[in-house]
Amino acid sequence: MAVIAALSGCSAPAPEAPAAADPFDLTAPIEPSWTAEVDLVGYPIYLDGYVASYVAATDGALHVVVWDAATGTEEWRNIAGLGAVSAESSITLAGLESGGKSFVTYLSPSTNPDDPEGWSDLMISEIGTATSTVGLDDEIWANSVPSVCADGKAVCFRGYSKETADGDSAWFRSAPNSGTIVADTTVAVPDGARLIGTNVFSTNDRSEGAIEQLGYSAGGVTVWQVPYADVFGEGYTSDGGWNWSIFESDDVIVGSGYFVDQDRVDGGEFVHDYTKRAVVGLNPATGDVLWRLAGAATCAGSPNEYDLVDGLVPLCRTNAGTETGAFGADGTTIDRSRADYDMDVIGVDPLSGDIGWTYPVGDAGLNETQTAALSFRSFSPTRPFDISGTVRLVDMLRGDARDVPEDAILPCNEVRDAFSAPKSGAENDSVVEYDAGNDAVPCTSDLIALDGTAYSAAAARMAGVETSKNTFVVGGATGLSSYTLPD
Repeated sequence: MAVIAALSGCSAPAPEAPAAADPFDLTAPIEPSWTAEVDLVGYPIYLDGYVASYVAATDGALHVVVWDAATGTEEWRNIAGLGAVSAESSITLAGLESGGKSFVTYLSPSTNPDDPEGWSDLMISEIGTATSTVGLDDEIWANSVPSVCADGKAVCFRGYSKETADGDSAWFRSAPNSGTIVADTTVAVPDGARLIGTNVFSTNDRSEGAIEQLGYSAGGVTVWQVPYADVFGEGYTSDGGWNWSIFESDDVIVGSGYFVDQDRVDGGEFVHDYTKRAVVGLNPATGDVLWRLAGAATCAGSPNEYDLVDGLVPLCRTNAGTETGAFGADGTTIDRSRADYDMDVIGVDPLSGDIGWTYPVGDAGLNETQTAALSFRSFSPTRPFDISGTVRLVDMLRGDARDVPEDAILPCNEVRDAFSAPKSGAENDSVVEYDAGNDAVPCTSDLIALDGTAYSAAAARMAGVETSKNTFVVGGATGLSSYTLPD
């Protein structure tokens, strides 16, 4: 024991462990480990070691491209199409995981020489090999971009098959490796209605005297329809926008609605009240309103897919704020100004509508939406807010915030040019201008773009899609870039 004590007394002190890198470091610049110089359309997705996205090719065509996430090596690409998809659709590539494999799904112009322009092949391709199991004889006329079905097991789209071309458009589905396209009997949307969420629809008749209905379907039947105004209030309509992906369970479905100012629609002078928006929780079995939060909506630029803290959903609640304006002879808005804007970020229990915490952000977002060409970007629970001229990082899940240093490198959105494609079935040479999404650019807290491609660790986390631990891919003006952050 004495020997042990003596040796212990003479031993050198253990070296100090290196300090862990701050995942919220906003100042140290990090250059990309690789960059693929492409013109992105929509937003990249990550599956099973690969990154994929739509890309605008140099000849103007739309391609699907897949890269190795670790190296940036292009694995494969294929020509894609948009069929008869409307300009209001979101053009972002969809991915699906099924049977231990990962797939991307998209439309490709029909290779059958007997098909007129506008018919497409539905592609469900293994992301690593480009192998598609849907037969080329299953041409479709698609009115929507293929997406993952509500049950997460197959690919769904709205449109026509050759057997149903003389009838009404309907929903179809195709499971990976099935090789078939079948009618989707799980969705029941009445004629003249539009699907605005998972099994949620609104009727689309806006003629005088028509009453817009909000409805819900399950198991291939319409479960209920109720007047839209009974849910949100008089003057609210799905024409003003919606979001029914906020939260859904067997007990509640949560969605947002917006008031539409008829003076604004008619192109006259208007005063728009920003408090006239609402989030509701509905009983999925009956359509009854379980709770309603006036002035609430999802926060601009923030996704809904969070691992919630204490089961609370983050929302933004507008307490006050108006916008006044008028329209010029050419229909564009003139004399536009906002005033008295005040907002809170709130954590809401989606089952009860109870507010668990409130973080006041005042006139946050007013500057970026009114005067700047850029806006802050975040796909993570941490989001920059301009609060009366001072930018702070707000934790959307906990309702707290931290200061931003003057030399911070933040992530911003910059609107891309539209992607132009010929309109299928048109007799003339008309084209559709599709929303191609936003590019991520490094910026200052004053919403000024920075030169180069360097991001801070915090900015890369907010702007990108995680591909492995501490590695994020970001879709920007220079292409697709991967950033590896310090451990």
